[in-house]
Amino acid sequence: MSPGVLLVMPLRDNLQVLMGSEAMAVPQGMSLLVAGSSPKALLPEWRRDEEPGPAIPVRLVEVAALLNGAIPLREHLDLPCLLDYETSTRLERLYEQLFLTGDTLRLPGVSTDVYGPFLRMDLVMTLLVANERFSTTPSPSNEDARVLKLKRFLMENVANRVSASEMASHMGMSVKTLTRWSRKMLGAPPAQYFKELRLQKALEFMSQGTPDIESIAERTGFPDRYYFSREFKRRFGSPPARFRKALRTVPTVDLLEPANEYFRRAQFKWALHACERGILLTTSSAVREQFLYLQGRCLRATGRMHEAVEVWANLRYTAYAHKAGVEQCRSLFALGQRDRARERLRDLYTEADETQKQDVVRLWMDEAVSLFTQRRARQLKEHMALRGDLFPNDLTSMRLSVDALRALQENEEVLHQCASIRSACFHALRRAGKLDEAIRRFGNPHEPAALLAFGRYEDASAALTEECPPALKANVLVGLGRAKDAIDDYPDHCQLALFKLGRYEELLERSPEISFLQVYALHALGRSKTLETLSRDDPAPWLHAQLCVCPERILESTLPDALTFRGRARLLMAIDALQGGRRREAECILEPVDGIRSPDLWWEDHTSAELFLLCILRGYLFGEDQRRADLDHVVRNFRFRSSQVLWHNAAYLTGAIGKREYRAQPAHAGIDARFTFIQALAHDIAGKRSLAGKTYESLVKQAVPSRSSELLRHRFAGWQLQELHRAG
Repeated sequence: MSPGVLLVMPLRDNLQVLMGSEAMAVPQGMSLLVAGSSPKALLPEWRRDEEPGPAIPVRLVEVAALLNGAIPLREHLDLPCLLDYETSTRLERLYEQLFLTGDTLRLPGVSTDVYGPFLRMDLVMTLLVANERFSTTPSPSNEDARVLKLKRFLMENVANRVSASEMASHMGMSVKTLTRWSRKMLGAPPAQYFKELRLQKALEFMSQGTPDIESIAERTGFPDRYYFSREFKRRFGSPPARFRKALRTVPTVDLLEPANEYFRRAQFKWALHACERGILLTTSSAVREQFLYLQGRCLRATGRMHEAVEVWANLRYTAYAHKAGVEQCRSLFALGQRDRARERLRDLYTEADETQKQDVVRLWMDEAVSLFTQRRARQLKEHMALRGDLFPNDLTSMRLSVDALRALQENEEVLHQCASIRSACFHALRRAGKLDEAIRRFGNPHEPAALLAFGRYEDASAALTEECPPALKANVLVGLGRAKDAIDDYPDHCQLALFKLGRYEELLERSPEISFLQVYALHALGRSKTLETLSRDDPAPWLHAQLCVCPERILESTLPDALTFRGRARLLMAIDALQGGRRREAECILEPVDGIRSPDLWWEDHTSAELFLLCILRGYLFGEDQRRADLDHVVRNFRFRSSQVLWHNAAYLTGAIGKREYRAQPAHAGIDARFTFIQALAHDIAGKRSLAGKTYESLVKQAVPSRSSELLRHRFAGWQLQELHRAG
């Protein structure tokens, strides 16, 4: 149990925090301070009548501090506490300075970093000061975009009589449904809501100086000035004439302070009412702009995102243009209006000064992280292009781009957008299968490891130095066919050598700590029970073990690393279903997997062997045309991805290259087994069943699987052998 406090920061959309029976809404841009030990659940906000939305990224920062050396920080705080936008932004920037930038400050003659302690003290003081100012009033739930549709319709007809049936027709509802929805969403029946809008419009006319009360009544749809005056007094407490006279005597400070105070206390409905009143009453354009900006924040905090966007759009050419533009852009991203958001972001950056540009870069990065977390490949590619147009030399966003482009296997874009990060360019060329060019242009201290991964064992041996780790040297010897030398020379790092020689028991005895090689050794020995009961403390070996014995568990697992194993797990489950004659089940298992032609294919979650086998299985399940279309798509579009392994597999099967070109591909590691598998598939597709059977059988006998790609090939070959035997 933590003795500290936990800072919860939603990075996109609103967040619902459940603490026992209590629920609190945390609007995007704000943060929630809670006791570190209190049980809590974090959920995206959604309406009760809707399906739950997608998961949203959340930053959790734990702060454990003692005041005066003895008193825990949380004993000085009134928790839970909702913190406003300014405080939340300050805390986020302090977090970035502390944990993301790595900046240090050392005084002359002093070896200790003094920058970090000052930032930590600043963070604690910010929490203490903020907690004294803000209450824990939870914000209201989200508002539907349909409210905006109804409001627009009514405001366009504010001078006319609009019946409930006309409103219902415009909204595509029955009158009964509209009334029920209006009471739930607007807190009043449709007619009463329309009357409120008409009275608010009357206030606006008065603030603009319209002198004739009869004219105001007519323009707001009231039958005469007497009925209008009666309704106005009932709503605002004084007749229209007296109210208009008071407009000229209200001091500006008296208008702003209540709205700001309500907002600081997270009492957003009251703050919104204060803003609306202030907008109508103030005669100062500068004060009006402040009210509009605050009104937008209140609308967003109460979930009325569409209306907030419209309010901020009205501040485009004012002193609040930049601040409102950032909030508008962030809200457009949250609403999924990404084309409009990107266009607004482009304008913001163009119009910003040097300091403001950093706000825009940070906004771009927030959305990039959101798309990355949600694995929205197509939209992330478009977002990456925006950075290249606006701020291609910004180093902070460039590092984020490296991770995103790597996940998308956009290797050429890494060279274009991140040219100043040499290591990123090296690995991009390596992933593109251009290892020699990578070494020539960007030379890398891990060059022997890259040569080893490509199966260039002689070159890797020549590149070894004294500083290279013993395990790397041992694996190079194994690649050269000198497994026994590897055991003799590096007895503590010879796991791969022992596996290649089939000395599985010795491998397990020498290496008590479980790794993926030990998993495949246990699999080779047939120890399924041991694999089933393997601990999850080290996720990678556990996930490999489940691929061998129970891939269904990977789909059920909540381990973060499980995401990259799910495609392989589904393939193994589908092969198992096909072996059992359950074709329809296999189709259902593979249905959620993005095919090679999907614009949202997230490359980092898949291996080349997995994607290739998916193309092949889809052909067996959905017909030869499906397979041909998938493989042709690979040949046309994906040569320089996955070290060119996927491309060469597809090109050989489609006849684009022959045996010589296939064997000359850049990645030589395991090429004999890969080519045997490709030949078996080619024979199978051509209807040469006898040759296919012999080649599949040869593959199964060649070697025991030592990695997941080999496991996939072996299981597939086993299924095909079974099918060929059944066919006689």
